[in-house]
Amino acid sequence: MFDYDPLSPEVLADPFPFYRRLRDEAPAYYSAKYDTWFLSRFEDIWAAERDAHFFTIEAGQMPTQVLGVEGMEALMADREFGDSPATLDPPAHTALRGLVAPSFRPSAAQALKARTRELVRGFIDEFAERGEADAVLDLAMRTSVRIACTIIGLPLSMSEWFVERINGMFTRDETGWQRREDSLEGIAELFEYLANFVAERRRSGGEHDDVTHLLMHGEVDGRKLTDLDCQATLSLMLVGGTETLPKAFSGAVWRLAENPDQRAACAADPSLVPG
Repeated sequence: MFDYDPLSPEVLADPFPFYRRLRDEAPAYYSAKYDTWFLSRFEDIWAAERDAHFFTIEAGQMPTQVLGVEGMEALMADREFGDSPATLDPPAHTALRGLVAPSFRPSAAQALKARTRELVRGFIDEFAERGEADAVLDLAMRTSVRIACTIIGLPLSMSEWFVERINGMFTRDETGWQRREDSLEGIAELFEYLANFVAERRRSGGEHDDVTHLLMHGEVDGRKLTDLDCQATLSLMLVGGTETLPKAFSGAVWRLAENPDQRAACAADPSLVPG
């Protein structure tokens, strides 16, 4: 048996050897330090995610509580939070996801295709003149945040502001343990912005073709969602929509860089790339 600490300097520097050992030696690893279990095999994680009887989020803890990341507890303690898909078990989780499902159907994604292509080409034109770019910051994240804003109904003019604060959510000091003070301030500012956005949308009313409208006019178990519920779900969608795609995109770019023959094949025949 070996010791696994997700925030140790060794794991933060290169987690993959540790993940491999977890899968091979301790697929269900208990950490006394954090009083929690870590699952590392895909099949086990998949089964746990689909088993609402034995596995729960409502009676469990969030990662920030488990890991005890300093600074977050004080920030959370001073605020009220509503329910989101990240804090609910089925059937409430399923019902809340169902409210926003129309915005993520294949037809809705297809409707965004032209806009996404336009954004990507515009950003590429910008950095092509420089001759270099950061694939994540200059392309993937700038695209993903704007699409997330479009789906949610947030103003595109705030895109870069959102990116700065969302990046701060995942930035820690040199110890890898504490969040930087400016990061915590940015998180608080993002929460405050979304609270004001939801309140103003509620006051102004009207018809809108976006997720915010679906949430404000939807029900879960016969109950209208509160402003706090809407804010919590919008925060989850904005952060997830902005921050998740760049991870997958950067992985694809890295893989192509490591396998130039595959990159050359895709460049010669773009039809090899799905979609």
